[in-house]
Amino acid sequence: MSTATQTIDCSTDRDKEIVHLLDYARTKLLTEMPQQLKITSYLRLCCLAIRKLNRKLELAGKPDINEAFDNSYSQLLQALCHHNPEWWKHCWSSDRGILKSDDPTIDKLLQPLEYFVEIYTCKYSMSK
Repeated sequence: MSTATQTIDCSTDRDKEIVHLLDYARTKLLTEMPQQLKITSYLRLCCLAIRKLNRKLELAGKPDINEAFDNSYSQLLQALCHHNPEWWKHCWSSDRGILKSDDPTIDKLLQPLEYFVEIYTCKYSMSK
């Protein structure tokens, strides 16, 4: 099984699409719109990027990335809502456009997305 720190070749259109989704997700967090909408949009876009990367790896005959990133958007939302129906009120955006929470349980649920966004965009920027 590969890990999130595996070397990611970001030269394909699929990679550029994934990085574009992640950049768009981060931009969403910094826009002026209702808090719940921008946070759920961020989650949806990040989960879509992860799904696209897993598809890319599958097509290349490589294993999926770490299971920590295997959460679908609906599973993540269910876990967040189960913990606190107004979970999004405990979230904020870092100056880098990363979703964080002052609630330790919520922050732990969001951690795989944060890690993925940072690792993938960092690997991409280093390969440019």
